[in-house]
Amino acid sequence: LDLVATGLVADVMSLKNIENKAIVNLGTKNIYNPYIKAYLKADKRLKDKPFNAIVISFYLAPQINALIRMGSIEEKLNLFQAIIGEIDAEYVVANIIRLKGKQDRDKEPLVTRIVLDLQKQSKDKNKVILAEVPARTPNSMTGLIAGQLAGLYQKPVLLGRINDKGDFVGSARSINGSSVANLKDFCENSGLFNFVAGHQGAFGWSLPADKIDEYLKYADDNLPPFEKYYSVFTIEGDKTAVIEALEIFDMHYGPGFEEILLYDELYLMPEMVNIIGEKQNTLRIRTDELTYMAFRFKGTPPETGKMMKLVGKPNMNYFNGASIPQIILEDWMLQDLEL
Repeated sequence: LDLVATGLVADVMSLKNIENKAIVNLGTKNIYNPYIKAYLKADKRLKDKPFNAIVISFYLAPQINALIRMGSIEEKLNLFQAIIGEIDAEYVVANIIRLKGKQDRDKEPLVTRIVLDLQKQSKDKNKVILAEVPARTPNSMTGLIAGQLAGLYQKPVLLGRINDKGDFVGSARSINGSSVANLKDFCENSGLFNFVAGHQGAFGWSLPADKIDEYLKYADDNLPPFEKYYSVFTIEGDKTAVIEALEIFDMHYGPGFEEILLYDELYLMPEMVNIIGEKQNTLRIRTDELTYMAFRFKGTPPETGKMMKLVGKPNMNYFNGASIPQIILEDWMLQDLEL
């Protein structure tokens, strides 16, 4: 069941389906598979974290996906043998973590090049991002890069290349739980594509190259503005207790469920605000009650002596055996203190 739960979550099957949800609940509660056990032990980011749909979505599944996309036939066979207990799972896990690191390192410069090209051509202003991958980009990375661009721009992304037949072919990604989650239907209904095939928010497609401008205009005229849906609650009372209580909902999060965001307000004092981390790209705001974190932070720290109104995700940070309640910042605004 732990392996079946991993497959359900990794393939973005809806957990609003009661049978799927029951399998994931049971599968994440009882870990038997030797590969999953070895991975949870090897990934230091997961120390003391409970095994749940979030761990599958953001840690376990992407590692396996990296091997399927970039690994050799022998490495893929080793994965399946580790899953069924025929070879040492710890050795296979170590190799997969190495491959995922290489994939991430290879992907970042490609994303940067695409972003710069979009900016130069002002194509980042359209409702849908339609871009060409750099030459010699492996086909196996197109979908991954499209997904990262969708998160970066908060827009649907069609990423591909022009083939010998004069067709623009590639991968599309939207964002689940958004107003444009049914991107596949939207593309089909345009009548411009040779084909679209796959899930609503993740699919392959082929578009005649001479129809690109027509599709972009169709999208600008007909695509709804991007909106991501959340359940937002004001955090009140004992904030630490609220975060700890919400931790139980981690086991309920997954495909089909809205994420919970919390709204909070605080007065920023200089000693509360720090930029930390090896790369100096993590914003940390620490109060007597809670810690507020923003990862991959760019720019200057928020101005102190102001009221900060914020929304963020409740989170428990497990480190060296301790559990620290915190909020992962999604957005904020600063205002002068009202007297």
